[in-house]
Amino acid sequence: MAESPGSYGGLASLDWTIGGTRVNPTMAGESQLTDAQFGDVRFEELLGHAVYANRRLALHGDLVAAHDTTLHVMVSLPVDLALETGVRRMLGSDSLRGNVRADSVEFGALAAMYPSLENPKGSFAANIDISGTLDHPALTGDVLLRNGEAGIPRVGVRFLGMNANLHLAGDSLAVRDVSVSTVDGQHRGHATLQGWLTFRDIKDPRFDLTFRASELHALSNPRVADMSISTVAPLQLTGRFSRSQLTGAVSMDRGVIYIPDVLTQKNVVNLDDPEFFNVVDTSLFQNRLLLPEAPPRLLQDLTLTDVRITLGNEVWLKSSETNVNLSTSLGPLIVTTAPTGRDSTKGLALTGALVAERGDYRLNLGLVQRTFAVERGGTVRFDGDVDINPDLSISGLYTVRQPRTNAGNTIPDLRIRVFLGGTLDRPTVTLSSADSALQLSQSDLLSYLVTGQQSFGVGNGTDAYTVGSVFLPTIGTAIGSRLSGGLFDYVNVQAGTAYAANGATSGFGTALSTTRIGAGKQLGRSTFISADLGVCGLGATGAAGGASPPPTASQIGVRLEQQLTQRLTLAASSEPGTVGLYCTTGALTRSFVDTPRQWGLDVFRSWQF
Repeated sequence: MAESPGSYGGLASLDWTIGGTRVNPTMAGESQLTDAQFGDVRFEELLGHAVYANRRLALHGDLVAAHDTTLHVMVSLPVDLALETGVRRMLGSDSLRGNVRADSVEFGALAAMYPSLENPKGSFAANIDISGTLDHPALTGDVLLRNGEAGIPRVGVRFLGMNANLHLAGDSLAVRDVSVSTVDGQHRGHATLQGWLTFRDIKDPRFDLTFRASELHALSNPRVADMSISTVAPLQLTGRFSRSQLTGAVSMDRGVIYIPDVLTQKNVVNLDDPEFFNVVDTSLFQNRLLLPEAPPRLLQDLTLTDVRITLGNEVWLKSSETNVNLSTSLGPLIVTTAPTGRDSTKGLALTGALVAERGDYRLNLGLVQRTFAVERGGTVRFDGDVDINPDLSISGLYTVRQPRTNAGNTIPDLRIRVFLGGTLDRPTVTLSSADSALQLSQSDLLSYLVTGQQSFGVGNGTDAYTVGSVFLPTIGTAIGSRLSGGLFDYVNVQAGTAYAANGATSGFGTALSTTRIGAGKQLGRSTFISADLGVCGLGATGAAGGASPPPTASQIGVRLEQQLTQRLTLAASSEPGTVGLYCTTGALTRSFVDTPRQWGLDVFRSWQF
């Protein structure tokens, strides 16, 4: 009957009595609305009482929730309800009187009308007097919220310690203090809002609001992100609704930005088929907003002055295939506005680049999976588009461990580079050799990843070799992906296969002679430590050539990174010597130089231009 797209429901009753004359009638009414729903807003019971006489309408209302009167409203309006046409109804020059009372009401009872709040608690109080005129109303009094808490499923965070102290003085609202807290594991966050708002011009109110946050758990949505934020410089919104300015800076202290799984599983049919290398499904996925939505009218004339976003050292870009640590070492992201393409409206956008520091990328080829170690310096670049669809430029390395023969010969390992390009919603994947001297075709590169051999050599070895070279690295990848994100930020297991001089395998135990396990962990806000270890000592036959394996300590590599400033990083490392790295105590081929343990100290500086 209402012909409205909104949802309405409930049971209403009304008793309305009219007397007097058409020019000067009298009216009285009682109303009751139970189990009411207006869209997402619900009321348990709403009681109303009205009396009209001498051009004044007195209204009394009570809002009942959880069997408690949560809100009482009384207002006297100057109106003319004469039962004839051509009458000015609203008498704007006459006085307006009324009050709003809510004394120590359970916040849960008041908030129960909003289903978007989950299990609200706390106490709410309001004492507001209404005066002035209809054209220029005046509100005086206070609104208090004490020890409130509520979960917001849409955000995925439960806010604790919610306190509010609002003071109304005529045509202005003083936000004396609004504060909330969050708990994220062992981290407790906090945020406050202070300032004022004046509504003398009700259509174009003025305001000056300041927001501060410290490690606030702001979002926990497994489809978008899980993040905690702090304000480096307070966010301040000033001006009026028709022309305002936002300043400040935000740091994403720690968290995860989730990206959808866009890689499809392909079956190997023909390694020479160029279509085989289109391993990325380029279908668009639904846009997921990282920035909050703002009122469209406010954005049209909003000026953002140096509003920037920086990242802490514990921010990761993740999917089932990707695990990349990001930073803003090239400079912060800048928040701007840009046209949405719909009429003349604007939306929030980002410009700048995030830098890939470390991590891994798992290339999923169906039953065969390979993990690439992400190279430092890749970027996720935002171009100021409201769709927030950044350009990707991230590369990773995978080492194809080559066999060690019983004759003591060592075949050089082959490093393959994967490049993630395109955009976040249309990514591309290409392969290349990390050694520029090796001119390998795409089919050979993919064959090395899948079988450990060039394409012409596939099928020439034994079944045991094929099984080991294809599936042992896949098992290592699966183990690494399971362990990542727990005690360590990432775990990388690279397994290989060894075979005897005649090409036959010496058993799965010898595969451990080319297997290395690596892991990394963030310590505090500025320190990252990683290590890798060869495990050939666990093999049945030990090192290559049947000799006893080198000591475990000689197979350990360690790297320590300390961020000194936003763009300056110090790294110290110790890498195994040739014997520990290649797990052999026998003679190496002449293509290798037998080196002792290597020590390094590096300083990294980032520039943006």
